[in-house]
Amino acid sequence: MGELREAMITHMKYLVLQEHRPFSYTDFMRFEVNGKEYNMTHGTFRNNISCLKKEGLFEIAYRSNIMFYTLRGVKFGKASRIAVTGNHMGVPYSSTSVSSVSTSSLSSNPIYRSIKDLPLDKRTVHDLHLRFASPQIYATINSSISDKSAGLDCTVNSKSLDILLPVWKIRDLLVKVRIHMTDTVSIVIGCSLNPITLDVSGIIRLTNTLSIVEERLSRLAKKACPLGGTIIAHKDDSPNYRQTCLSMIPLYSQWIVTMWHFGTDALTEYSGEKFCMTWETAENVLIRAYSKVMTDNKTRIRLERQEYPNSSIAEVIEEKLAGNRRLS
Repeated sequence: MGELREAMITHMKYLVLQEHRPFSYTDFMRFEVNGKEYNMTHGTFRNNISCLKKEGLFEIAYRSNIMFYTLRGVKFGKASRIAVTGNHMGVPYSSTSVSSVSTSSLSSNPIYRSIKDLPLDKRTVHDLHLRFASPQIYATINSSISDKSAGLDCTVNSKSLDILLPVWKIRDLLVKVRIHMTDTVSIVIGCSLNPITLDVSGIIRLTNTLSIVEERLSRLAKKACPLGGTIIAHKDDSPNYRQTCLSMIPLYSQWIVTMWHFGTDALTEYSGEKFCMTWETAENVLIRAYSKVMTDNKTRIRLERQEYPNSSIAEVIEEKLAGNRRLS
């Protein structure tokens, strides 16, 4: 329960401070923190949030069909903006109530009716979470961090003991990499203000970025490897399995997409009141609509759904491109 509670708090802070919105139990039915996936029932969420409220960490943001919460002292509402700076993800605050309804009820929702016929831009993805496994990568790199001659630009988190790499900005995409003690590497690509279009140019932009990340991780592994460049790792219970440092990082096309936000922006500018609405479908899929200030300082409505592909990036892209072809 301690690990789940810490993951819950971390995710809550991310939603409020990075996505600039309050949260509800629907954000915790399935979520990911530091490359690990968690699941939570409504009852477990209710019990935990009750304790956290008593401890003064969180408070009620507002009541709608369901309850929404925020960090203590961070207000959301029609007359207030979130008092936080440095929002690299670029997700705006919420300023109106958020609804959670079934798919069959969407057509009767007045805001949904007003946005469903909006002219929409290309389909895009943002906030990508990927991961891959590599035997012995944690021990190999961790053992070399204190060796200044190795020249490794990374640190170790004092609580989780994850190895943290500096944030990379590649082709206007913010890339965060963590190496976990489980020999799993997680990659988060933040691009809310510059989402990746699911067309040829967008796919080239994404794959070029992932190729650079793969190359940098391979170079990091090579620096950390002991003399000779070969480490012993047990794979499939085989004591004779040997892995070279250059093969520690699999091809980026094999990395698994654990979560991403898939959606589209309206082509027309929006001049109404800021809002963020979330619907939960019968299939436990979260669909979100919110107003967003873009890089041109114009506000548009974004429609998105949070997906958990759990397939390789190559397979997921092919599936989405096939969907585009069917729609055209």
